[in-house]
Amino acid sequence: MPLRLAPVSLAAAGLVLLLASCAQPVPSEESAKPTAGDASGKAGDASGKAGDPSGKPVGAPGSLDELVAADPERFVGLTADPDGTLVIALAAGTDERQSVASLRDALDGRKYRTVTCATSRAELEKVLADVRATDLKASGYAIAIDPALCSVKLEGNIPAGVVASLKSRFGLSLVIRSGPGASRAQG
Repeated sequence: MPLRLAPVSLAAAGLVLLLASCAQPVPSEESAKPTAGDASGKAGDASGKAGDPSGKPVGAPGSLDELVAADPERFVGLTADPDGTLVIALAAGTDERQSVASLRDALDGRKYRTVTCATSRAELEKVLADVRATDLKASGYAIAIDPALCSVKLEGNIPAGVVASLKSRFGLSLVIRSGPGASRAQG
C-alpha cells in the first residue's frame, strides 16, 4: 500500500518538502556532495541577483515544490537550511546543471545549494514504508525523508534493540535520533 505525503511549507522555518518513500543504503551526511550556486556553476542565486525574493506561492502551478515533486527520477526532495537557503536534493546519476536549469523560473532568484544523493526518492520511499511497517516499540516518534541528509530520519524514544536492528537492516538509508525527548510527534 503506497504512502504519499503532500508538499509541506513552513514559512517560519523555510520551505520544506518531504515525500514518503524508501530502501537501500545512502551516504552519510559527510559524504553527500553539496554544491552552491546557479546552473552556471557560480555561487549565488538562480538569477545572479542579490537577495532572496519571496517567489511564487507554495502549490502554485509551476512552483518550486510542485516541480521537484513532479520529477522523482531527478529530485529526491527539497528543504531549506536554517538561514533560508534552499536545499535541492538530486537523485544519483542526475545532471546537476540540467536539473537546476529546469527549476530556474521557479527559483526566482532565491538562494540555493544542491546535494547529490547516492540514492533515489523511490528507494527512500521504500525505506520509509518499511520502517513504518516495523513495530518500533515506541510511544511516539516522527519519521520523514530528509532531503538534505539523503536519508530517512527517525526520531523518538525507540528501544536500543530496535535501533540496532533498524541500523543493521537499513544502513545509511536511515538516520536515527533516539532517546527521551527525541521527538514529540506521533508516528
